Parts: sequence; C-alpha cells; structure tokens
Amino acid sequence: MFEWAPVTGRVTLDGTPLPNAMVTFSEAGYSSSWGITDSDGRYELTFDQKQNGAAIGKKSVVIRTVFSPPEISGYTPPPVVEGAPEPVEKLLPIYHNKTTLTANVVAGPNEINFELYSTPQGQY
Repeated sequence: MFEWAPVTGRVTLDGTPLPNAMVTFSEAGYSSSWGITDSDGRYELTFDQKQNGAAIGKKSVVIRTVFSPPEISGYTPPPVVEGAPEPVEKLLPIYHNKTTLTANVVAGPNEINFELYSTPQGQY
C-alpha cells in the first residue's frame, strides 16, 4: 500500500511561467501521478479521480508541452484546427524523452518547482 502526499508547484521556462505543460512523476514499475500547468505555470498532481498527489518516494519527472492528456474533469484541451501544423515540443529532451529531472516526495504537503531553460547551458 502506498502513502500519498499532496504535490503542487510551478514550472518556468527561462524565468517565465510555462502554461499548458504536462508534469508527470513516476517510479519504475508503478503508475504515474500527473498535472497540467495553468496560465501561471502552477500544477497540482493527481493519481486518479479518487486519489490526489503522488506516492511518497523518489520520482523521475517528465515535463512536456506536446501531449495527449488523460481524460480529466476540468481540463479542456486546445481545439484542433484543421490544416494547422503539428505541434512542436518546446522543451529540450532533458526534460521529457531523456529526462534528467527528479523529485523526492515526502510526507505532508510538497511544493516542487522546476526552472527550465531553452538552452542546454541554462542561460537566457
């Protein structure tokens, strides 16, 4: 049985809030908790419709701007515009496909922020 803890935070890209990004916390062999950032870059993790937060422990973190969201109440994906180009991931692979991001979820409320950069050196 897992112990759960609430997880919130903020994601910025080059010092600016990153809206509409999916933040996923996962642990090898277990399901993931996820959240989608709002216009201020803030997210709150949920596991499923009955369980908010994430399981306690060290997690691998993936953040991406191009995703197919799970069906959740309260989130409406942007409309699909016919003939529009396919969306392009804004973030470097070190934040998603080859993530180097980690987080440690502890008992009690967790605020875990991520400062991302558009260049590999982390300079604006």
